Amino acid sequence: MSVCAADFNNDGHPDLSAVNYVSGSVSVLTNEGDGTFATAVNFEVGGHPRCVVSADFNGDNKPDIASVGWDLDAVSVLLNITPCCFSTTGNVDCNVNDFADISDLTALIDNLFISLSPLCCEEEANTDGTGDVDISDLTALIDHLFISLNPTAMCP
Repeated sequence: MSVCAADFNNDGHPDLSAVNYVSGSVSVLTNEGDGTFATAVNFEVGGHPRCVVSADFNGDNKPDIASVGWDLDAVSVLLNITPCCFSTTGNVDCNVNDFADISDLTALIDNLFISLSPLCCEEEANTDGTGDVDISDLTALIDHLFISLNPTAMCP
C-alpha cells in the first residue's frame, strides 16, 4: 500500500491519495478540515498500482498524482483539474484564510513586473474577468481595494 499527501483541492488542508492494488485504481480522500476525510473518489489506472506520488507534473501549480503499475510496466498520471477559484477573483496569493487584500496586490505586481513567477491560481488573478492576466487585472484589483470597493469578477 502506498499513500501520499498533498492539497489537491487548494483548501489549505492536506488530502490523501492511495493505491488500490486489487482494483487497479487510485483513491483520493479530501480532508474535511476537522480531522476527518470525505468518502474516497476512485480513479481507474489499470494494472496493479504499487506506489503513488504527488507533484506538479504539468506546471499549473496544482499537485497531480502519478502511480506505477506492477504488471503494465507503465506510469499513470492523473492531472489535477480541480478549480482553484471558488467564488470571486482576487485572492492572488492563494491564502485560504482570506479574500483580496494588499498581499494579493503585492503578489500580482510581483508576477507582472518583478519576478514574473507563476501564480498559484491563474483564475484568481483574472480580476477583470477577461480571461488573461495583465495590467487591467491590476487596475481592477486596485479599484476594488482602494477606490470604488466594487467586487472583483466572478471565478470562471
